[in-house]
Amino acid sequence: MAFPKSKAIYDIDLETRTITPPPFLSVEKDHESSTIYFRVDRYYDYMDLSLLPGVIQYITPDGATHYYPIPFYDIVTEQDVEEPANSKMLVPWCVQGTATQFVGDVTFSLRFFSVEQ
Repeated sequence: MAFPKSKAIYDIDLETRTITPPPFLSVEKDHESSTIYFRVDRYYDYMDLSLLPGVIQYITPDGATHYYPIPFYDIVTEQDVEEPANSKMLVPWCVQGTATQFVGDVTFSLRFFSVEQ
């Protein structure tokens, strides 16, 4: 199934380290009822980010830090076959109940990890 065109996609700029955030994450106390999608460069600093594990780190209004392990990257929807270096990938965040348990602002960041054996 192709990515639905009706879904909003929020951009991440790796050069400026900025994220265009959604206006809201979810309804209070919802659990895994909404998924937010981010668009990010697939290749950055000579690295294919789709090969790295990633997490979304978020801080809830109570000050607690949480992590959402990114389950997959969509590297097909935004691929640039003529200029692969310009390809983007989509990153899903299925918003969990820990992010919606309190009313207020949730701050978040995306992190990719390069792990050596």
